[in-house]
Amino acid sequence: MRTKPGSSAGGPAVTVDLLQSGGVVSAVVRAAQCLACRGSVAVFRPLVVLFVAVCLQGAEGADERAWEIRGEVVSVKAGPPEVVQLRLSDGRVVELPLESFSEKSRAAVAGVTPRPATPADQSGGGPVAPAEGLPDTFAADLRNCRTAVEVADACRIFLAIEGQPEAARKAAKAQYDEIAERAARGEVRFEGEWIEPEKAVAASRAADGHYRQAIEMLKLGNMKVAEESLRQASRADPRGVKAEMLTAFMGLVGPKPSIEAAQRAFAEAAARDPASGPAWNNLGVCEVQARRYPQAVAAFGAAAAYVSDPQVVLENVGFVIRMADDRRNKITPKQLKDFTDLYGRLIASVGPRQQQPAAALTYLTLFDTPVSAAGGWDLGFIVAAPAWQPAERVGTGYAVAEGYVLVPAAIVEQADLIMLRSAVPGSPESPGTLVGTTADRSLVLVQCDGLQTPALPIADVATERQAAVRLPRPDATRGQAAVGVIAGKVVISSSGKGEAARFVYEAAEVPRLAGLPVVDEKGRLIGLNVRKPRLRIASEKLGLATPVEAIWPMLKKHVPSLESATAEAVDDAVGVEARLAASAVTVTGRSTVHPATR
Repeated sequence: MRTKPGSSAGGPAVTVDLLQSGGVVSAVVRAAQCLACRGSVAVFRPLVVLFVAVCLQGAEGADERAWEIRGEVVSVKAGPPEVVQLRLSDGRVVELPLESFSEKSRAAVAGVTPRPATPADQSGGGPVAPAEGLPDTFAADLRNCRTAVEVADACRIFLAIEGQPEAARKAAKAQYDEIAERAARGEVRFEGEWIEPEKAVAASRAADGHYRQAIEMLKLGNMKVAEESLRQASRADPRGVKAEMLTAFMGLVGPKPSIEAAQRAFAEAAARDPASGPAWNNLGVCEVQARRYPQAVAAFGAAAAYVSDPQVVLENVGFVIRMADDRRNKITPKQLKDFTDLYGRLIASVGPRQQQPAAALTYLTLFDTPVSAAGGWDLGFIVAAPAWQPAERVGTGYAVAEGYVLVPAAIVEQADLIMLRSAVPGSPESPGTLVGTTADRSLVLVQCDGLQTPALPIADVATERQAAVRLPRPDATRGQAAVGVIAGKVVISSSGKGEAARFVYEAAEVPRLAGLPVVDEKGRLIGLNVRKPRLRIASEKLGLATPVEAIWPMLKKHVPSLESATAEAVDDAVGVEARLAASAVTVTGRSTVHPATR
């Protein structure tokens, strides 16, 4: 049976046929230009977002695409419309409208006894369907979370949003209760299961071995063996993105170049690691070349948050705006407005363009090396690491005791020299020593005997719900220094164990930078801002923070004399903004020694 656009199925022309073998069925779904309309067809969104067990078929140049999905029939949801749930081999569950099935396929579904749903299907065993009652987009976001901590954080954000239906709130609370212990243990998803972080590290090492073998095969010109090695790398570490990124570039410059093949691989990389700026940027480039402009805007917007150099994204967006003058590119006024709005936001955050307009769209390699989408490069250049040279990262830490500074770990990662400078004008740089790290490795404690900086007073525990909080406002152009404060309030008090503990705050703007201090109205440190998982629900004004009680063990271990400050002991004569500014420390992590010689 074929449904038509505008029918109750709500999407493009669709045909679904099932081939039954035992309890397992294969669903072949054909949708005219389904990729192009994926943002508006909710029922097919899981097929496009997940890219799991999916094979793209069809004649070259045809408008029709086909996906083959193999899985077991879980259930048939009552309608209208009735919906069939299929469980894939990796545990994920996708949904298809029964009315889109052929008559033969409907009979096949009716003849299959659905396997009873298990608790794992609902929430916790692996990347499977979350609890019933959650909105489809949020359920998909949960499936894309790579760690148990991300799932727990997503549930906290969801529960903090006002106006959610009661059934959805109960489902999110059940999801959180189920995942909380896994989050406390730091578990991650791997091949449909939750595993300990140590096993995930071992899997990543095995994947690196396959990836290196693929590189060697590419050097020898054996594309077939290289592709198989990349498939092995992808299976060994479902969280990694290197195999998908290289697969995408092979799709661009291989024997049969294909933008569609590259687009699928880049999308898979972005789904695996939502913080991969190059994956999002490259996905945006592919979407532009395929004239899927709404998807390109979304991808470039995500890339801007994570690339090391937003200038590349700025140039890509500017290039699309210039393309709009050519009517052959078919950019509508609404799409052009979306690109110009994004361009304006990028200019505001990264500053004006620093160079001449780009002559072509630009991809980014795994090493953040820009390469022109116009070509002129080969795979040897893509996989070649740039020549090492001394580098440095600059950011802001905050003094928490005399001579001790809490610093986001990313600033000093791989640094062999840490230098600190007080906020007082004219202060000299002084060397620091890393003495402690939080269990999740997101924050480090640096000791610097020569540092003369007043410390932030520290509360014993985080404040309760509805309590007022303040955060330093990061400099919009540098992403480092504090400029003013952001006012907010706690909307969900502290929950969780150890490094997985969090509270949720609401503010007019939420900084992306991890490690920024969250203080109470007295200026006492009550938490540290953490990066939120990527969610499509409306959560722009909600932020997450690790409560101070979760970092006290590390502080007491290295600074035994450190004591908490009561509200009464804090000097009211010093305002919160002044206290934050005075305790800020400019931290520079310098890498001066080649990694191979360390």
